[in-house]
Amino acid sequence: MGRYYFGTISGKFWFAVQDSDDASRFKIENNYPGPTRCFEYAECCCFVDDFIYNYCKKCNSSYEEHFNKLEEEDKKQYPLNTALIYKNNYIKYYFYDYELLYVTHKLKMIKKKLTIDFNKLGFKITRDSKGCIDYDVENFEYIDSIKDNNQIKLLARWCLGKQIELSIKEKGYCEIYCEI
Repeated sequence: MGRYYFGTISGKFWFAVQDSDDASRFKIENNYPGPTRCFEYAECCCFVDDFIYNYCKKCNSSYEEHFNKLEEEDKKQYPLNTALIYKNNYIKYYFYDYELLYVTHKLKMIKKKLTIDFNKLGFKITRDSKGCIDYDVENFEYIDSIKDNNQIKLLARWCLGKQIELSIKEKGYCEIYCEI
């Protein structure tokens, strides 16, 4: 059980420590409207990238084809020719290449506040099976020995920020879907 995030980076939010909107701490505050609420297409569950089409073009060749795949109960929820979408339990963050300096600055500020021994932590960047940027902490006993909840919260945020930073460096952007 827990909440996950995926996109150009992937991972799991730290249980009872990290909020689903923790990535917002790395956004430039002056021009950030907030995360985007995500939508999915009914039946196929593909994420809606834009609202140009009222059906999923990845899975269907027409609106009628998509509509006909719906269960009878679901068809009653969607009057004919309305968008076959619904809100899901994700929010989306997008970081642009120009935000890299700000993300790096925030990481330095967090690291200054942390009093932990990073050598004991065993933090390393890894890749998941799809090649997305993930991370691993080898010494959970060390984390368990940290009694200050604020330090644990900052450490979780720093780990997420390192993933965001690396994604921007490697790809020029970072796109994250966070379970809420």
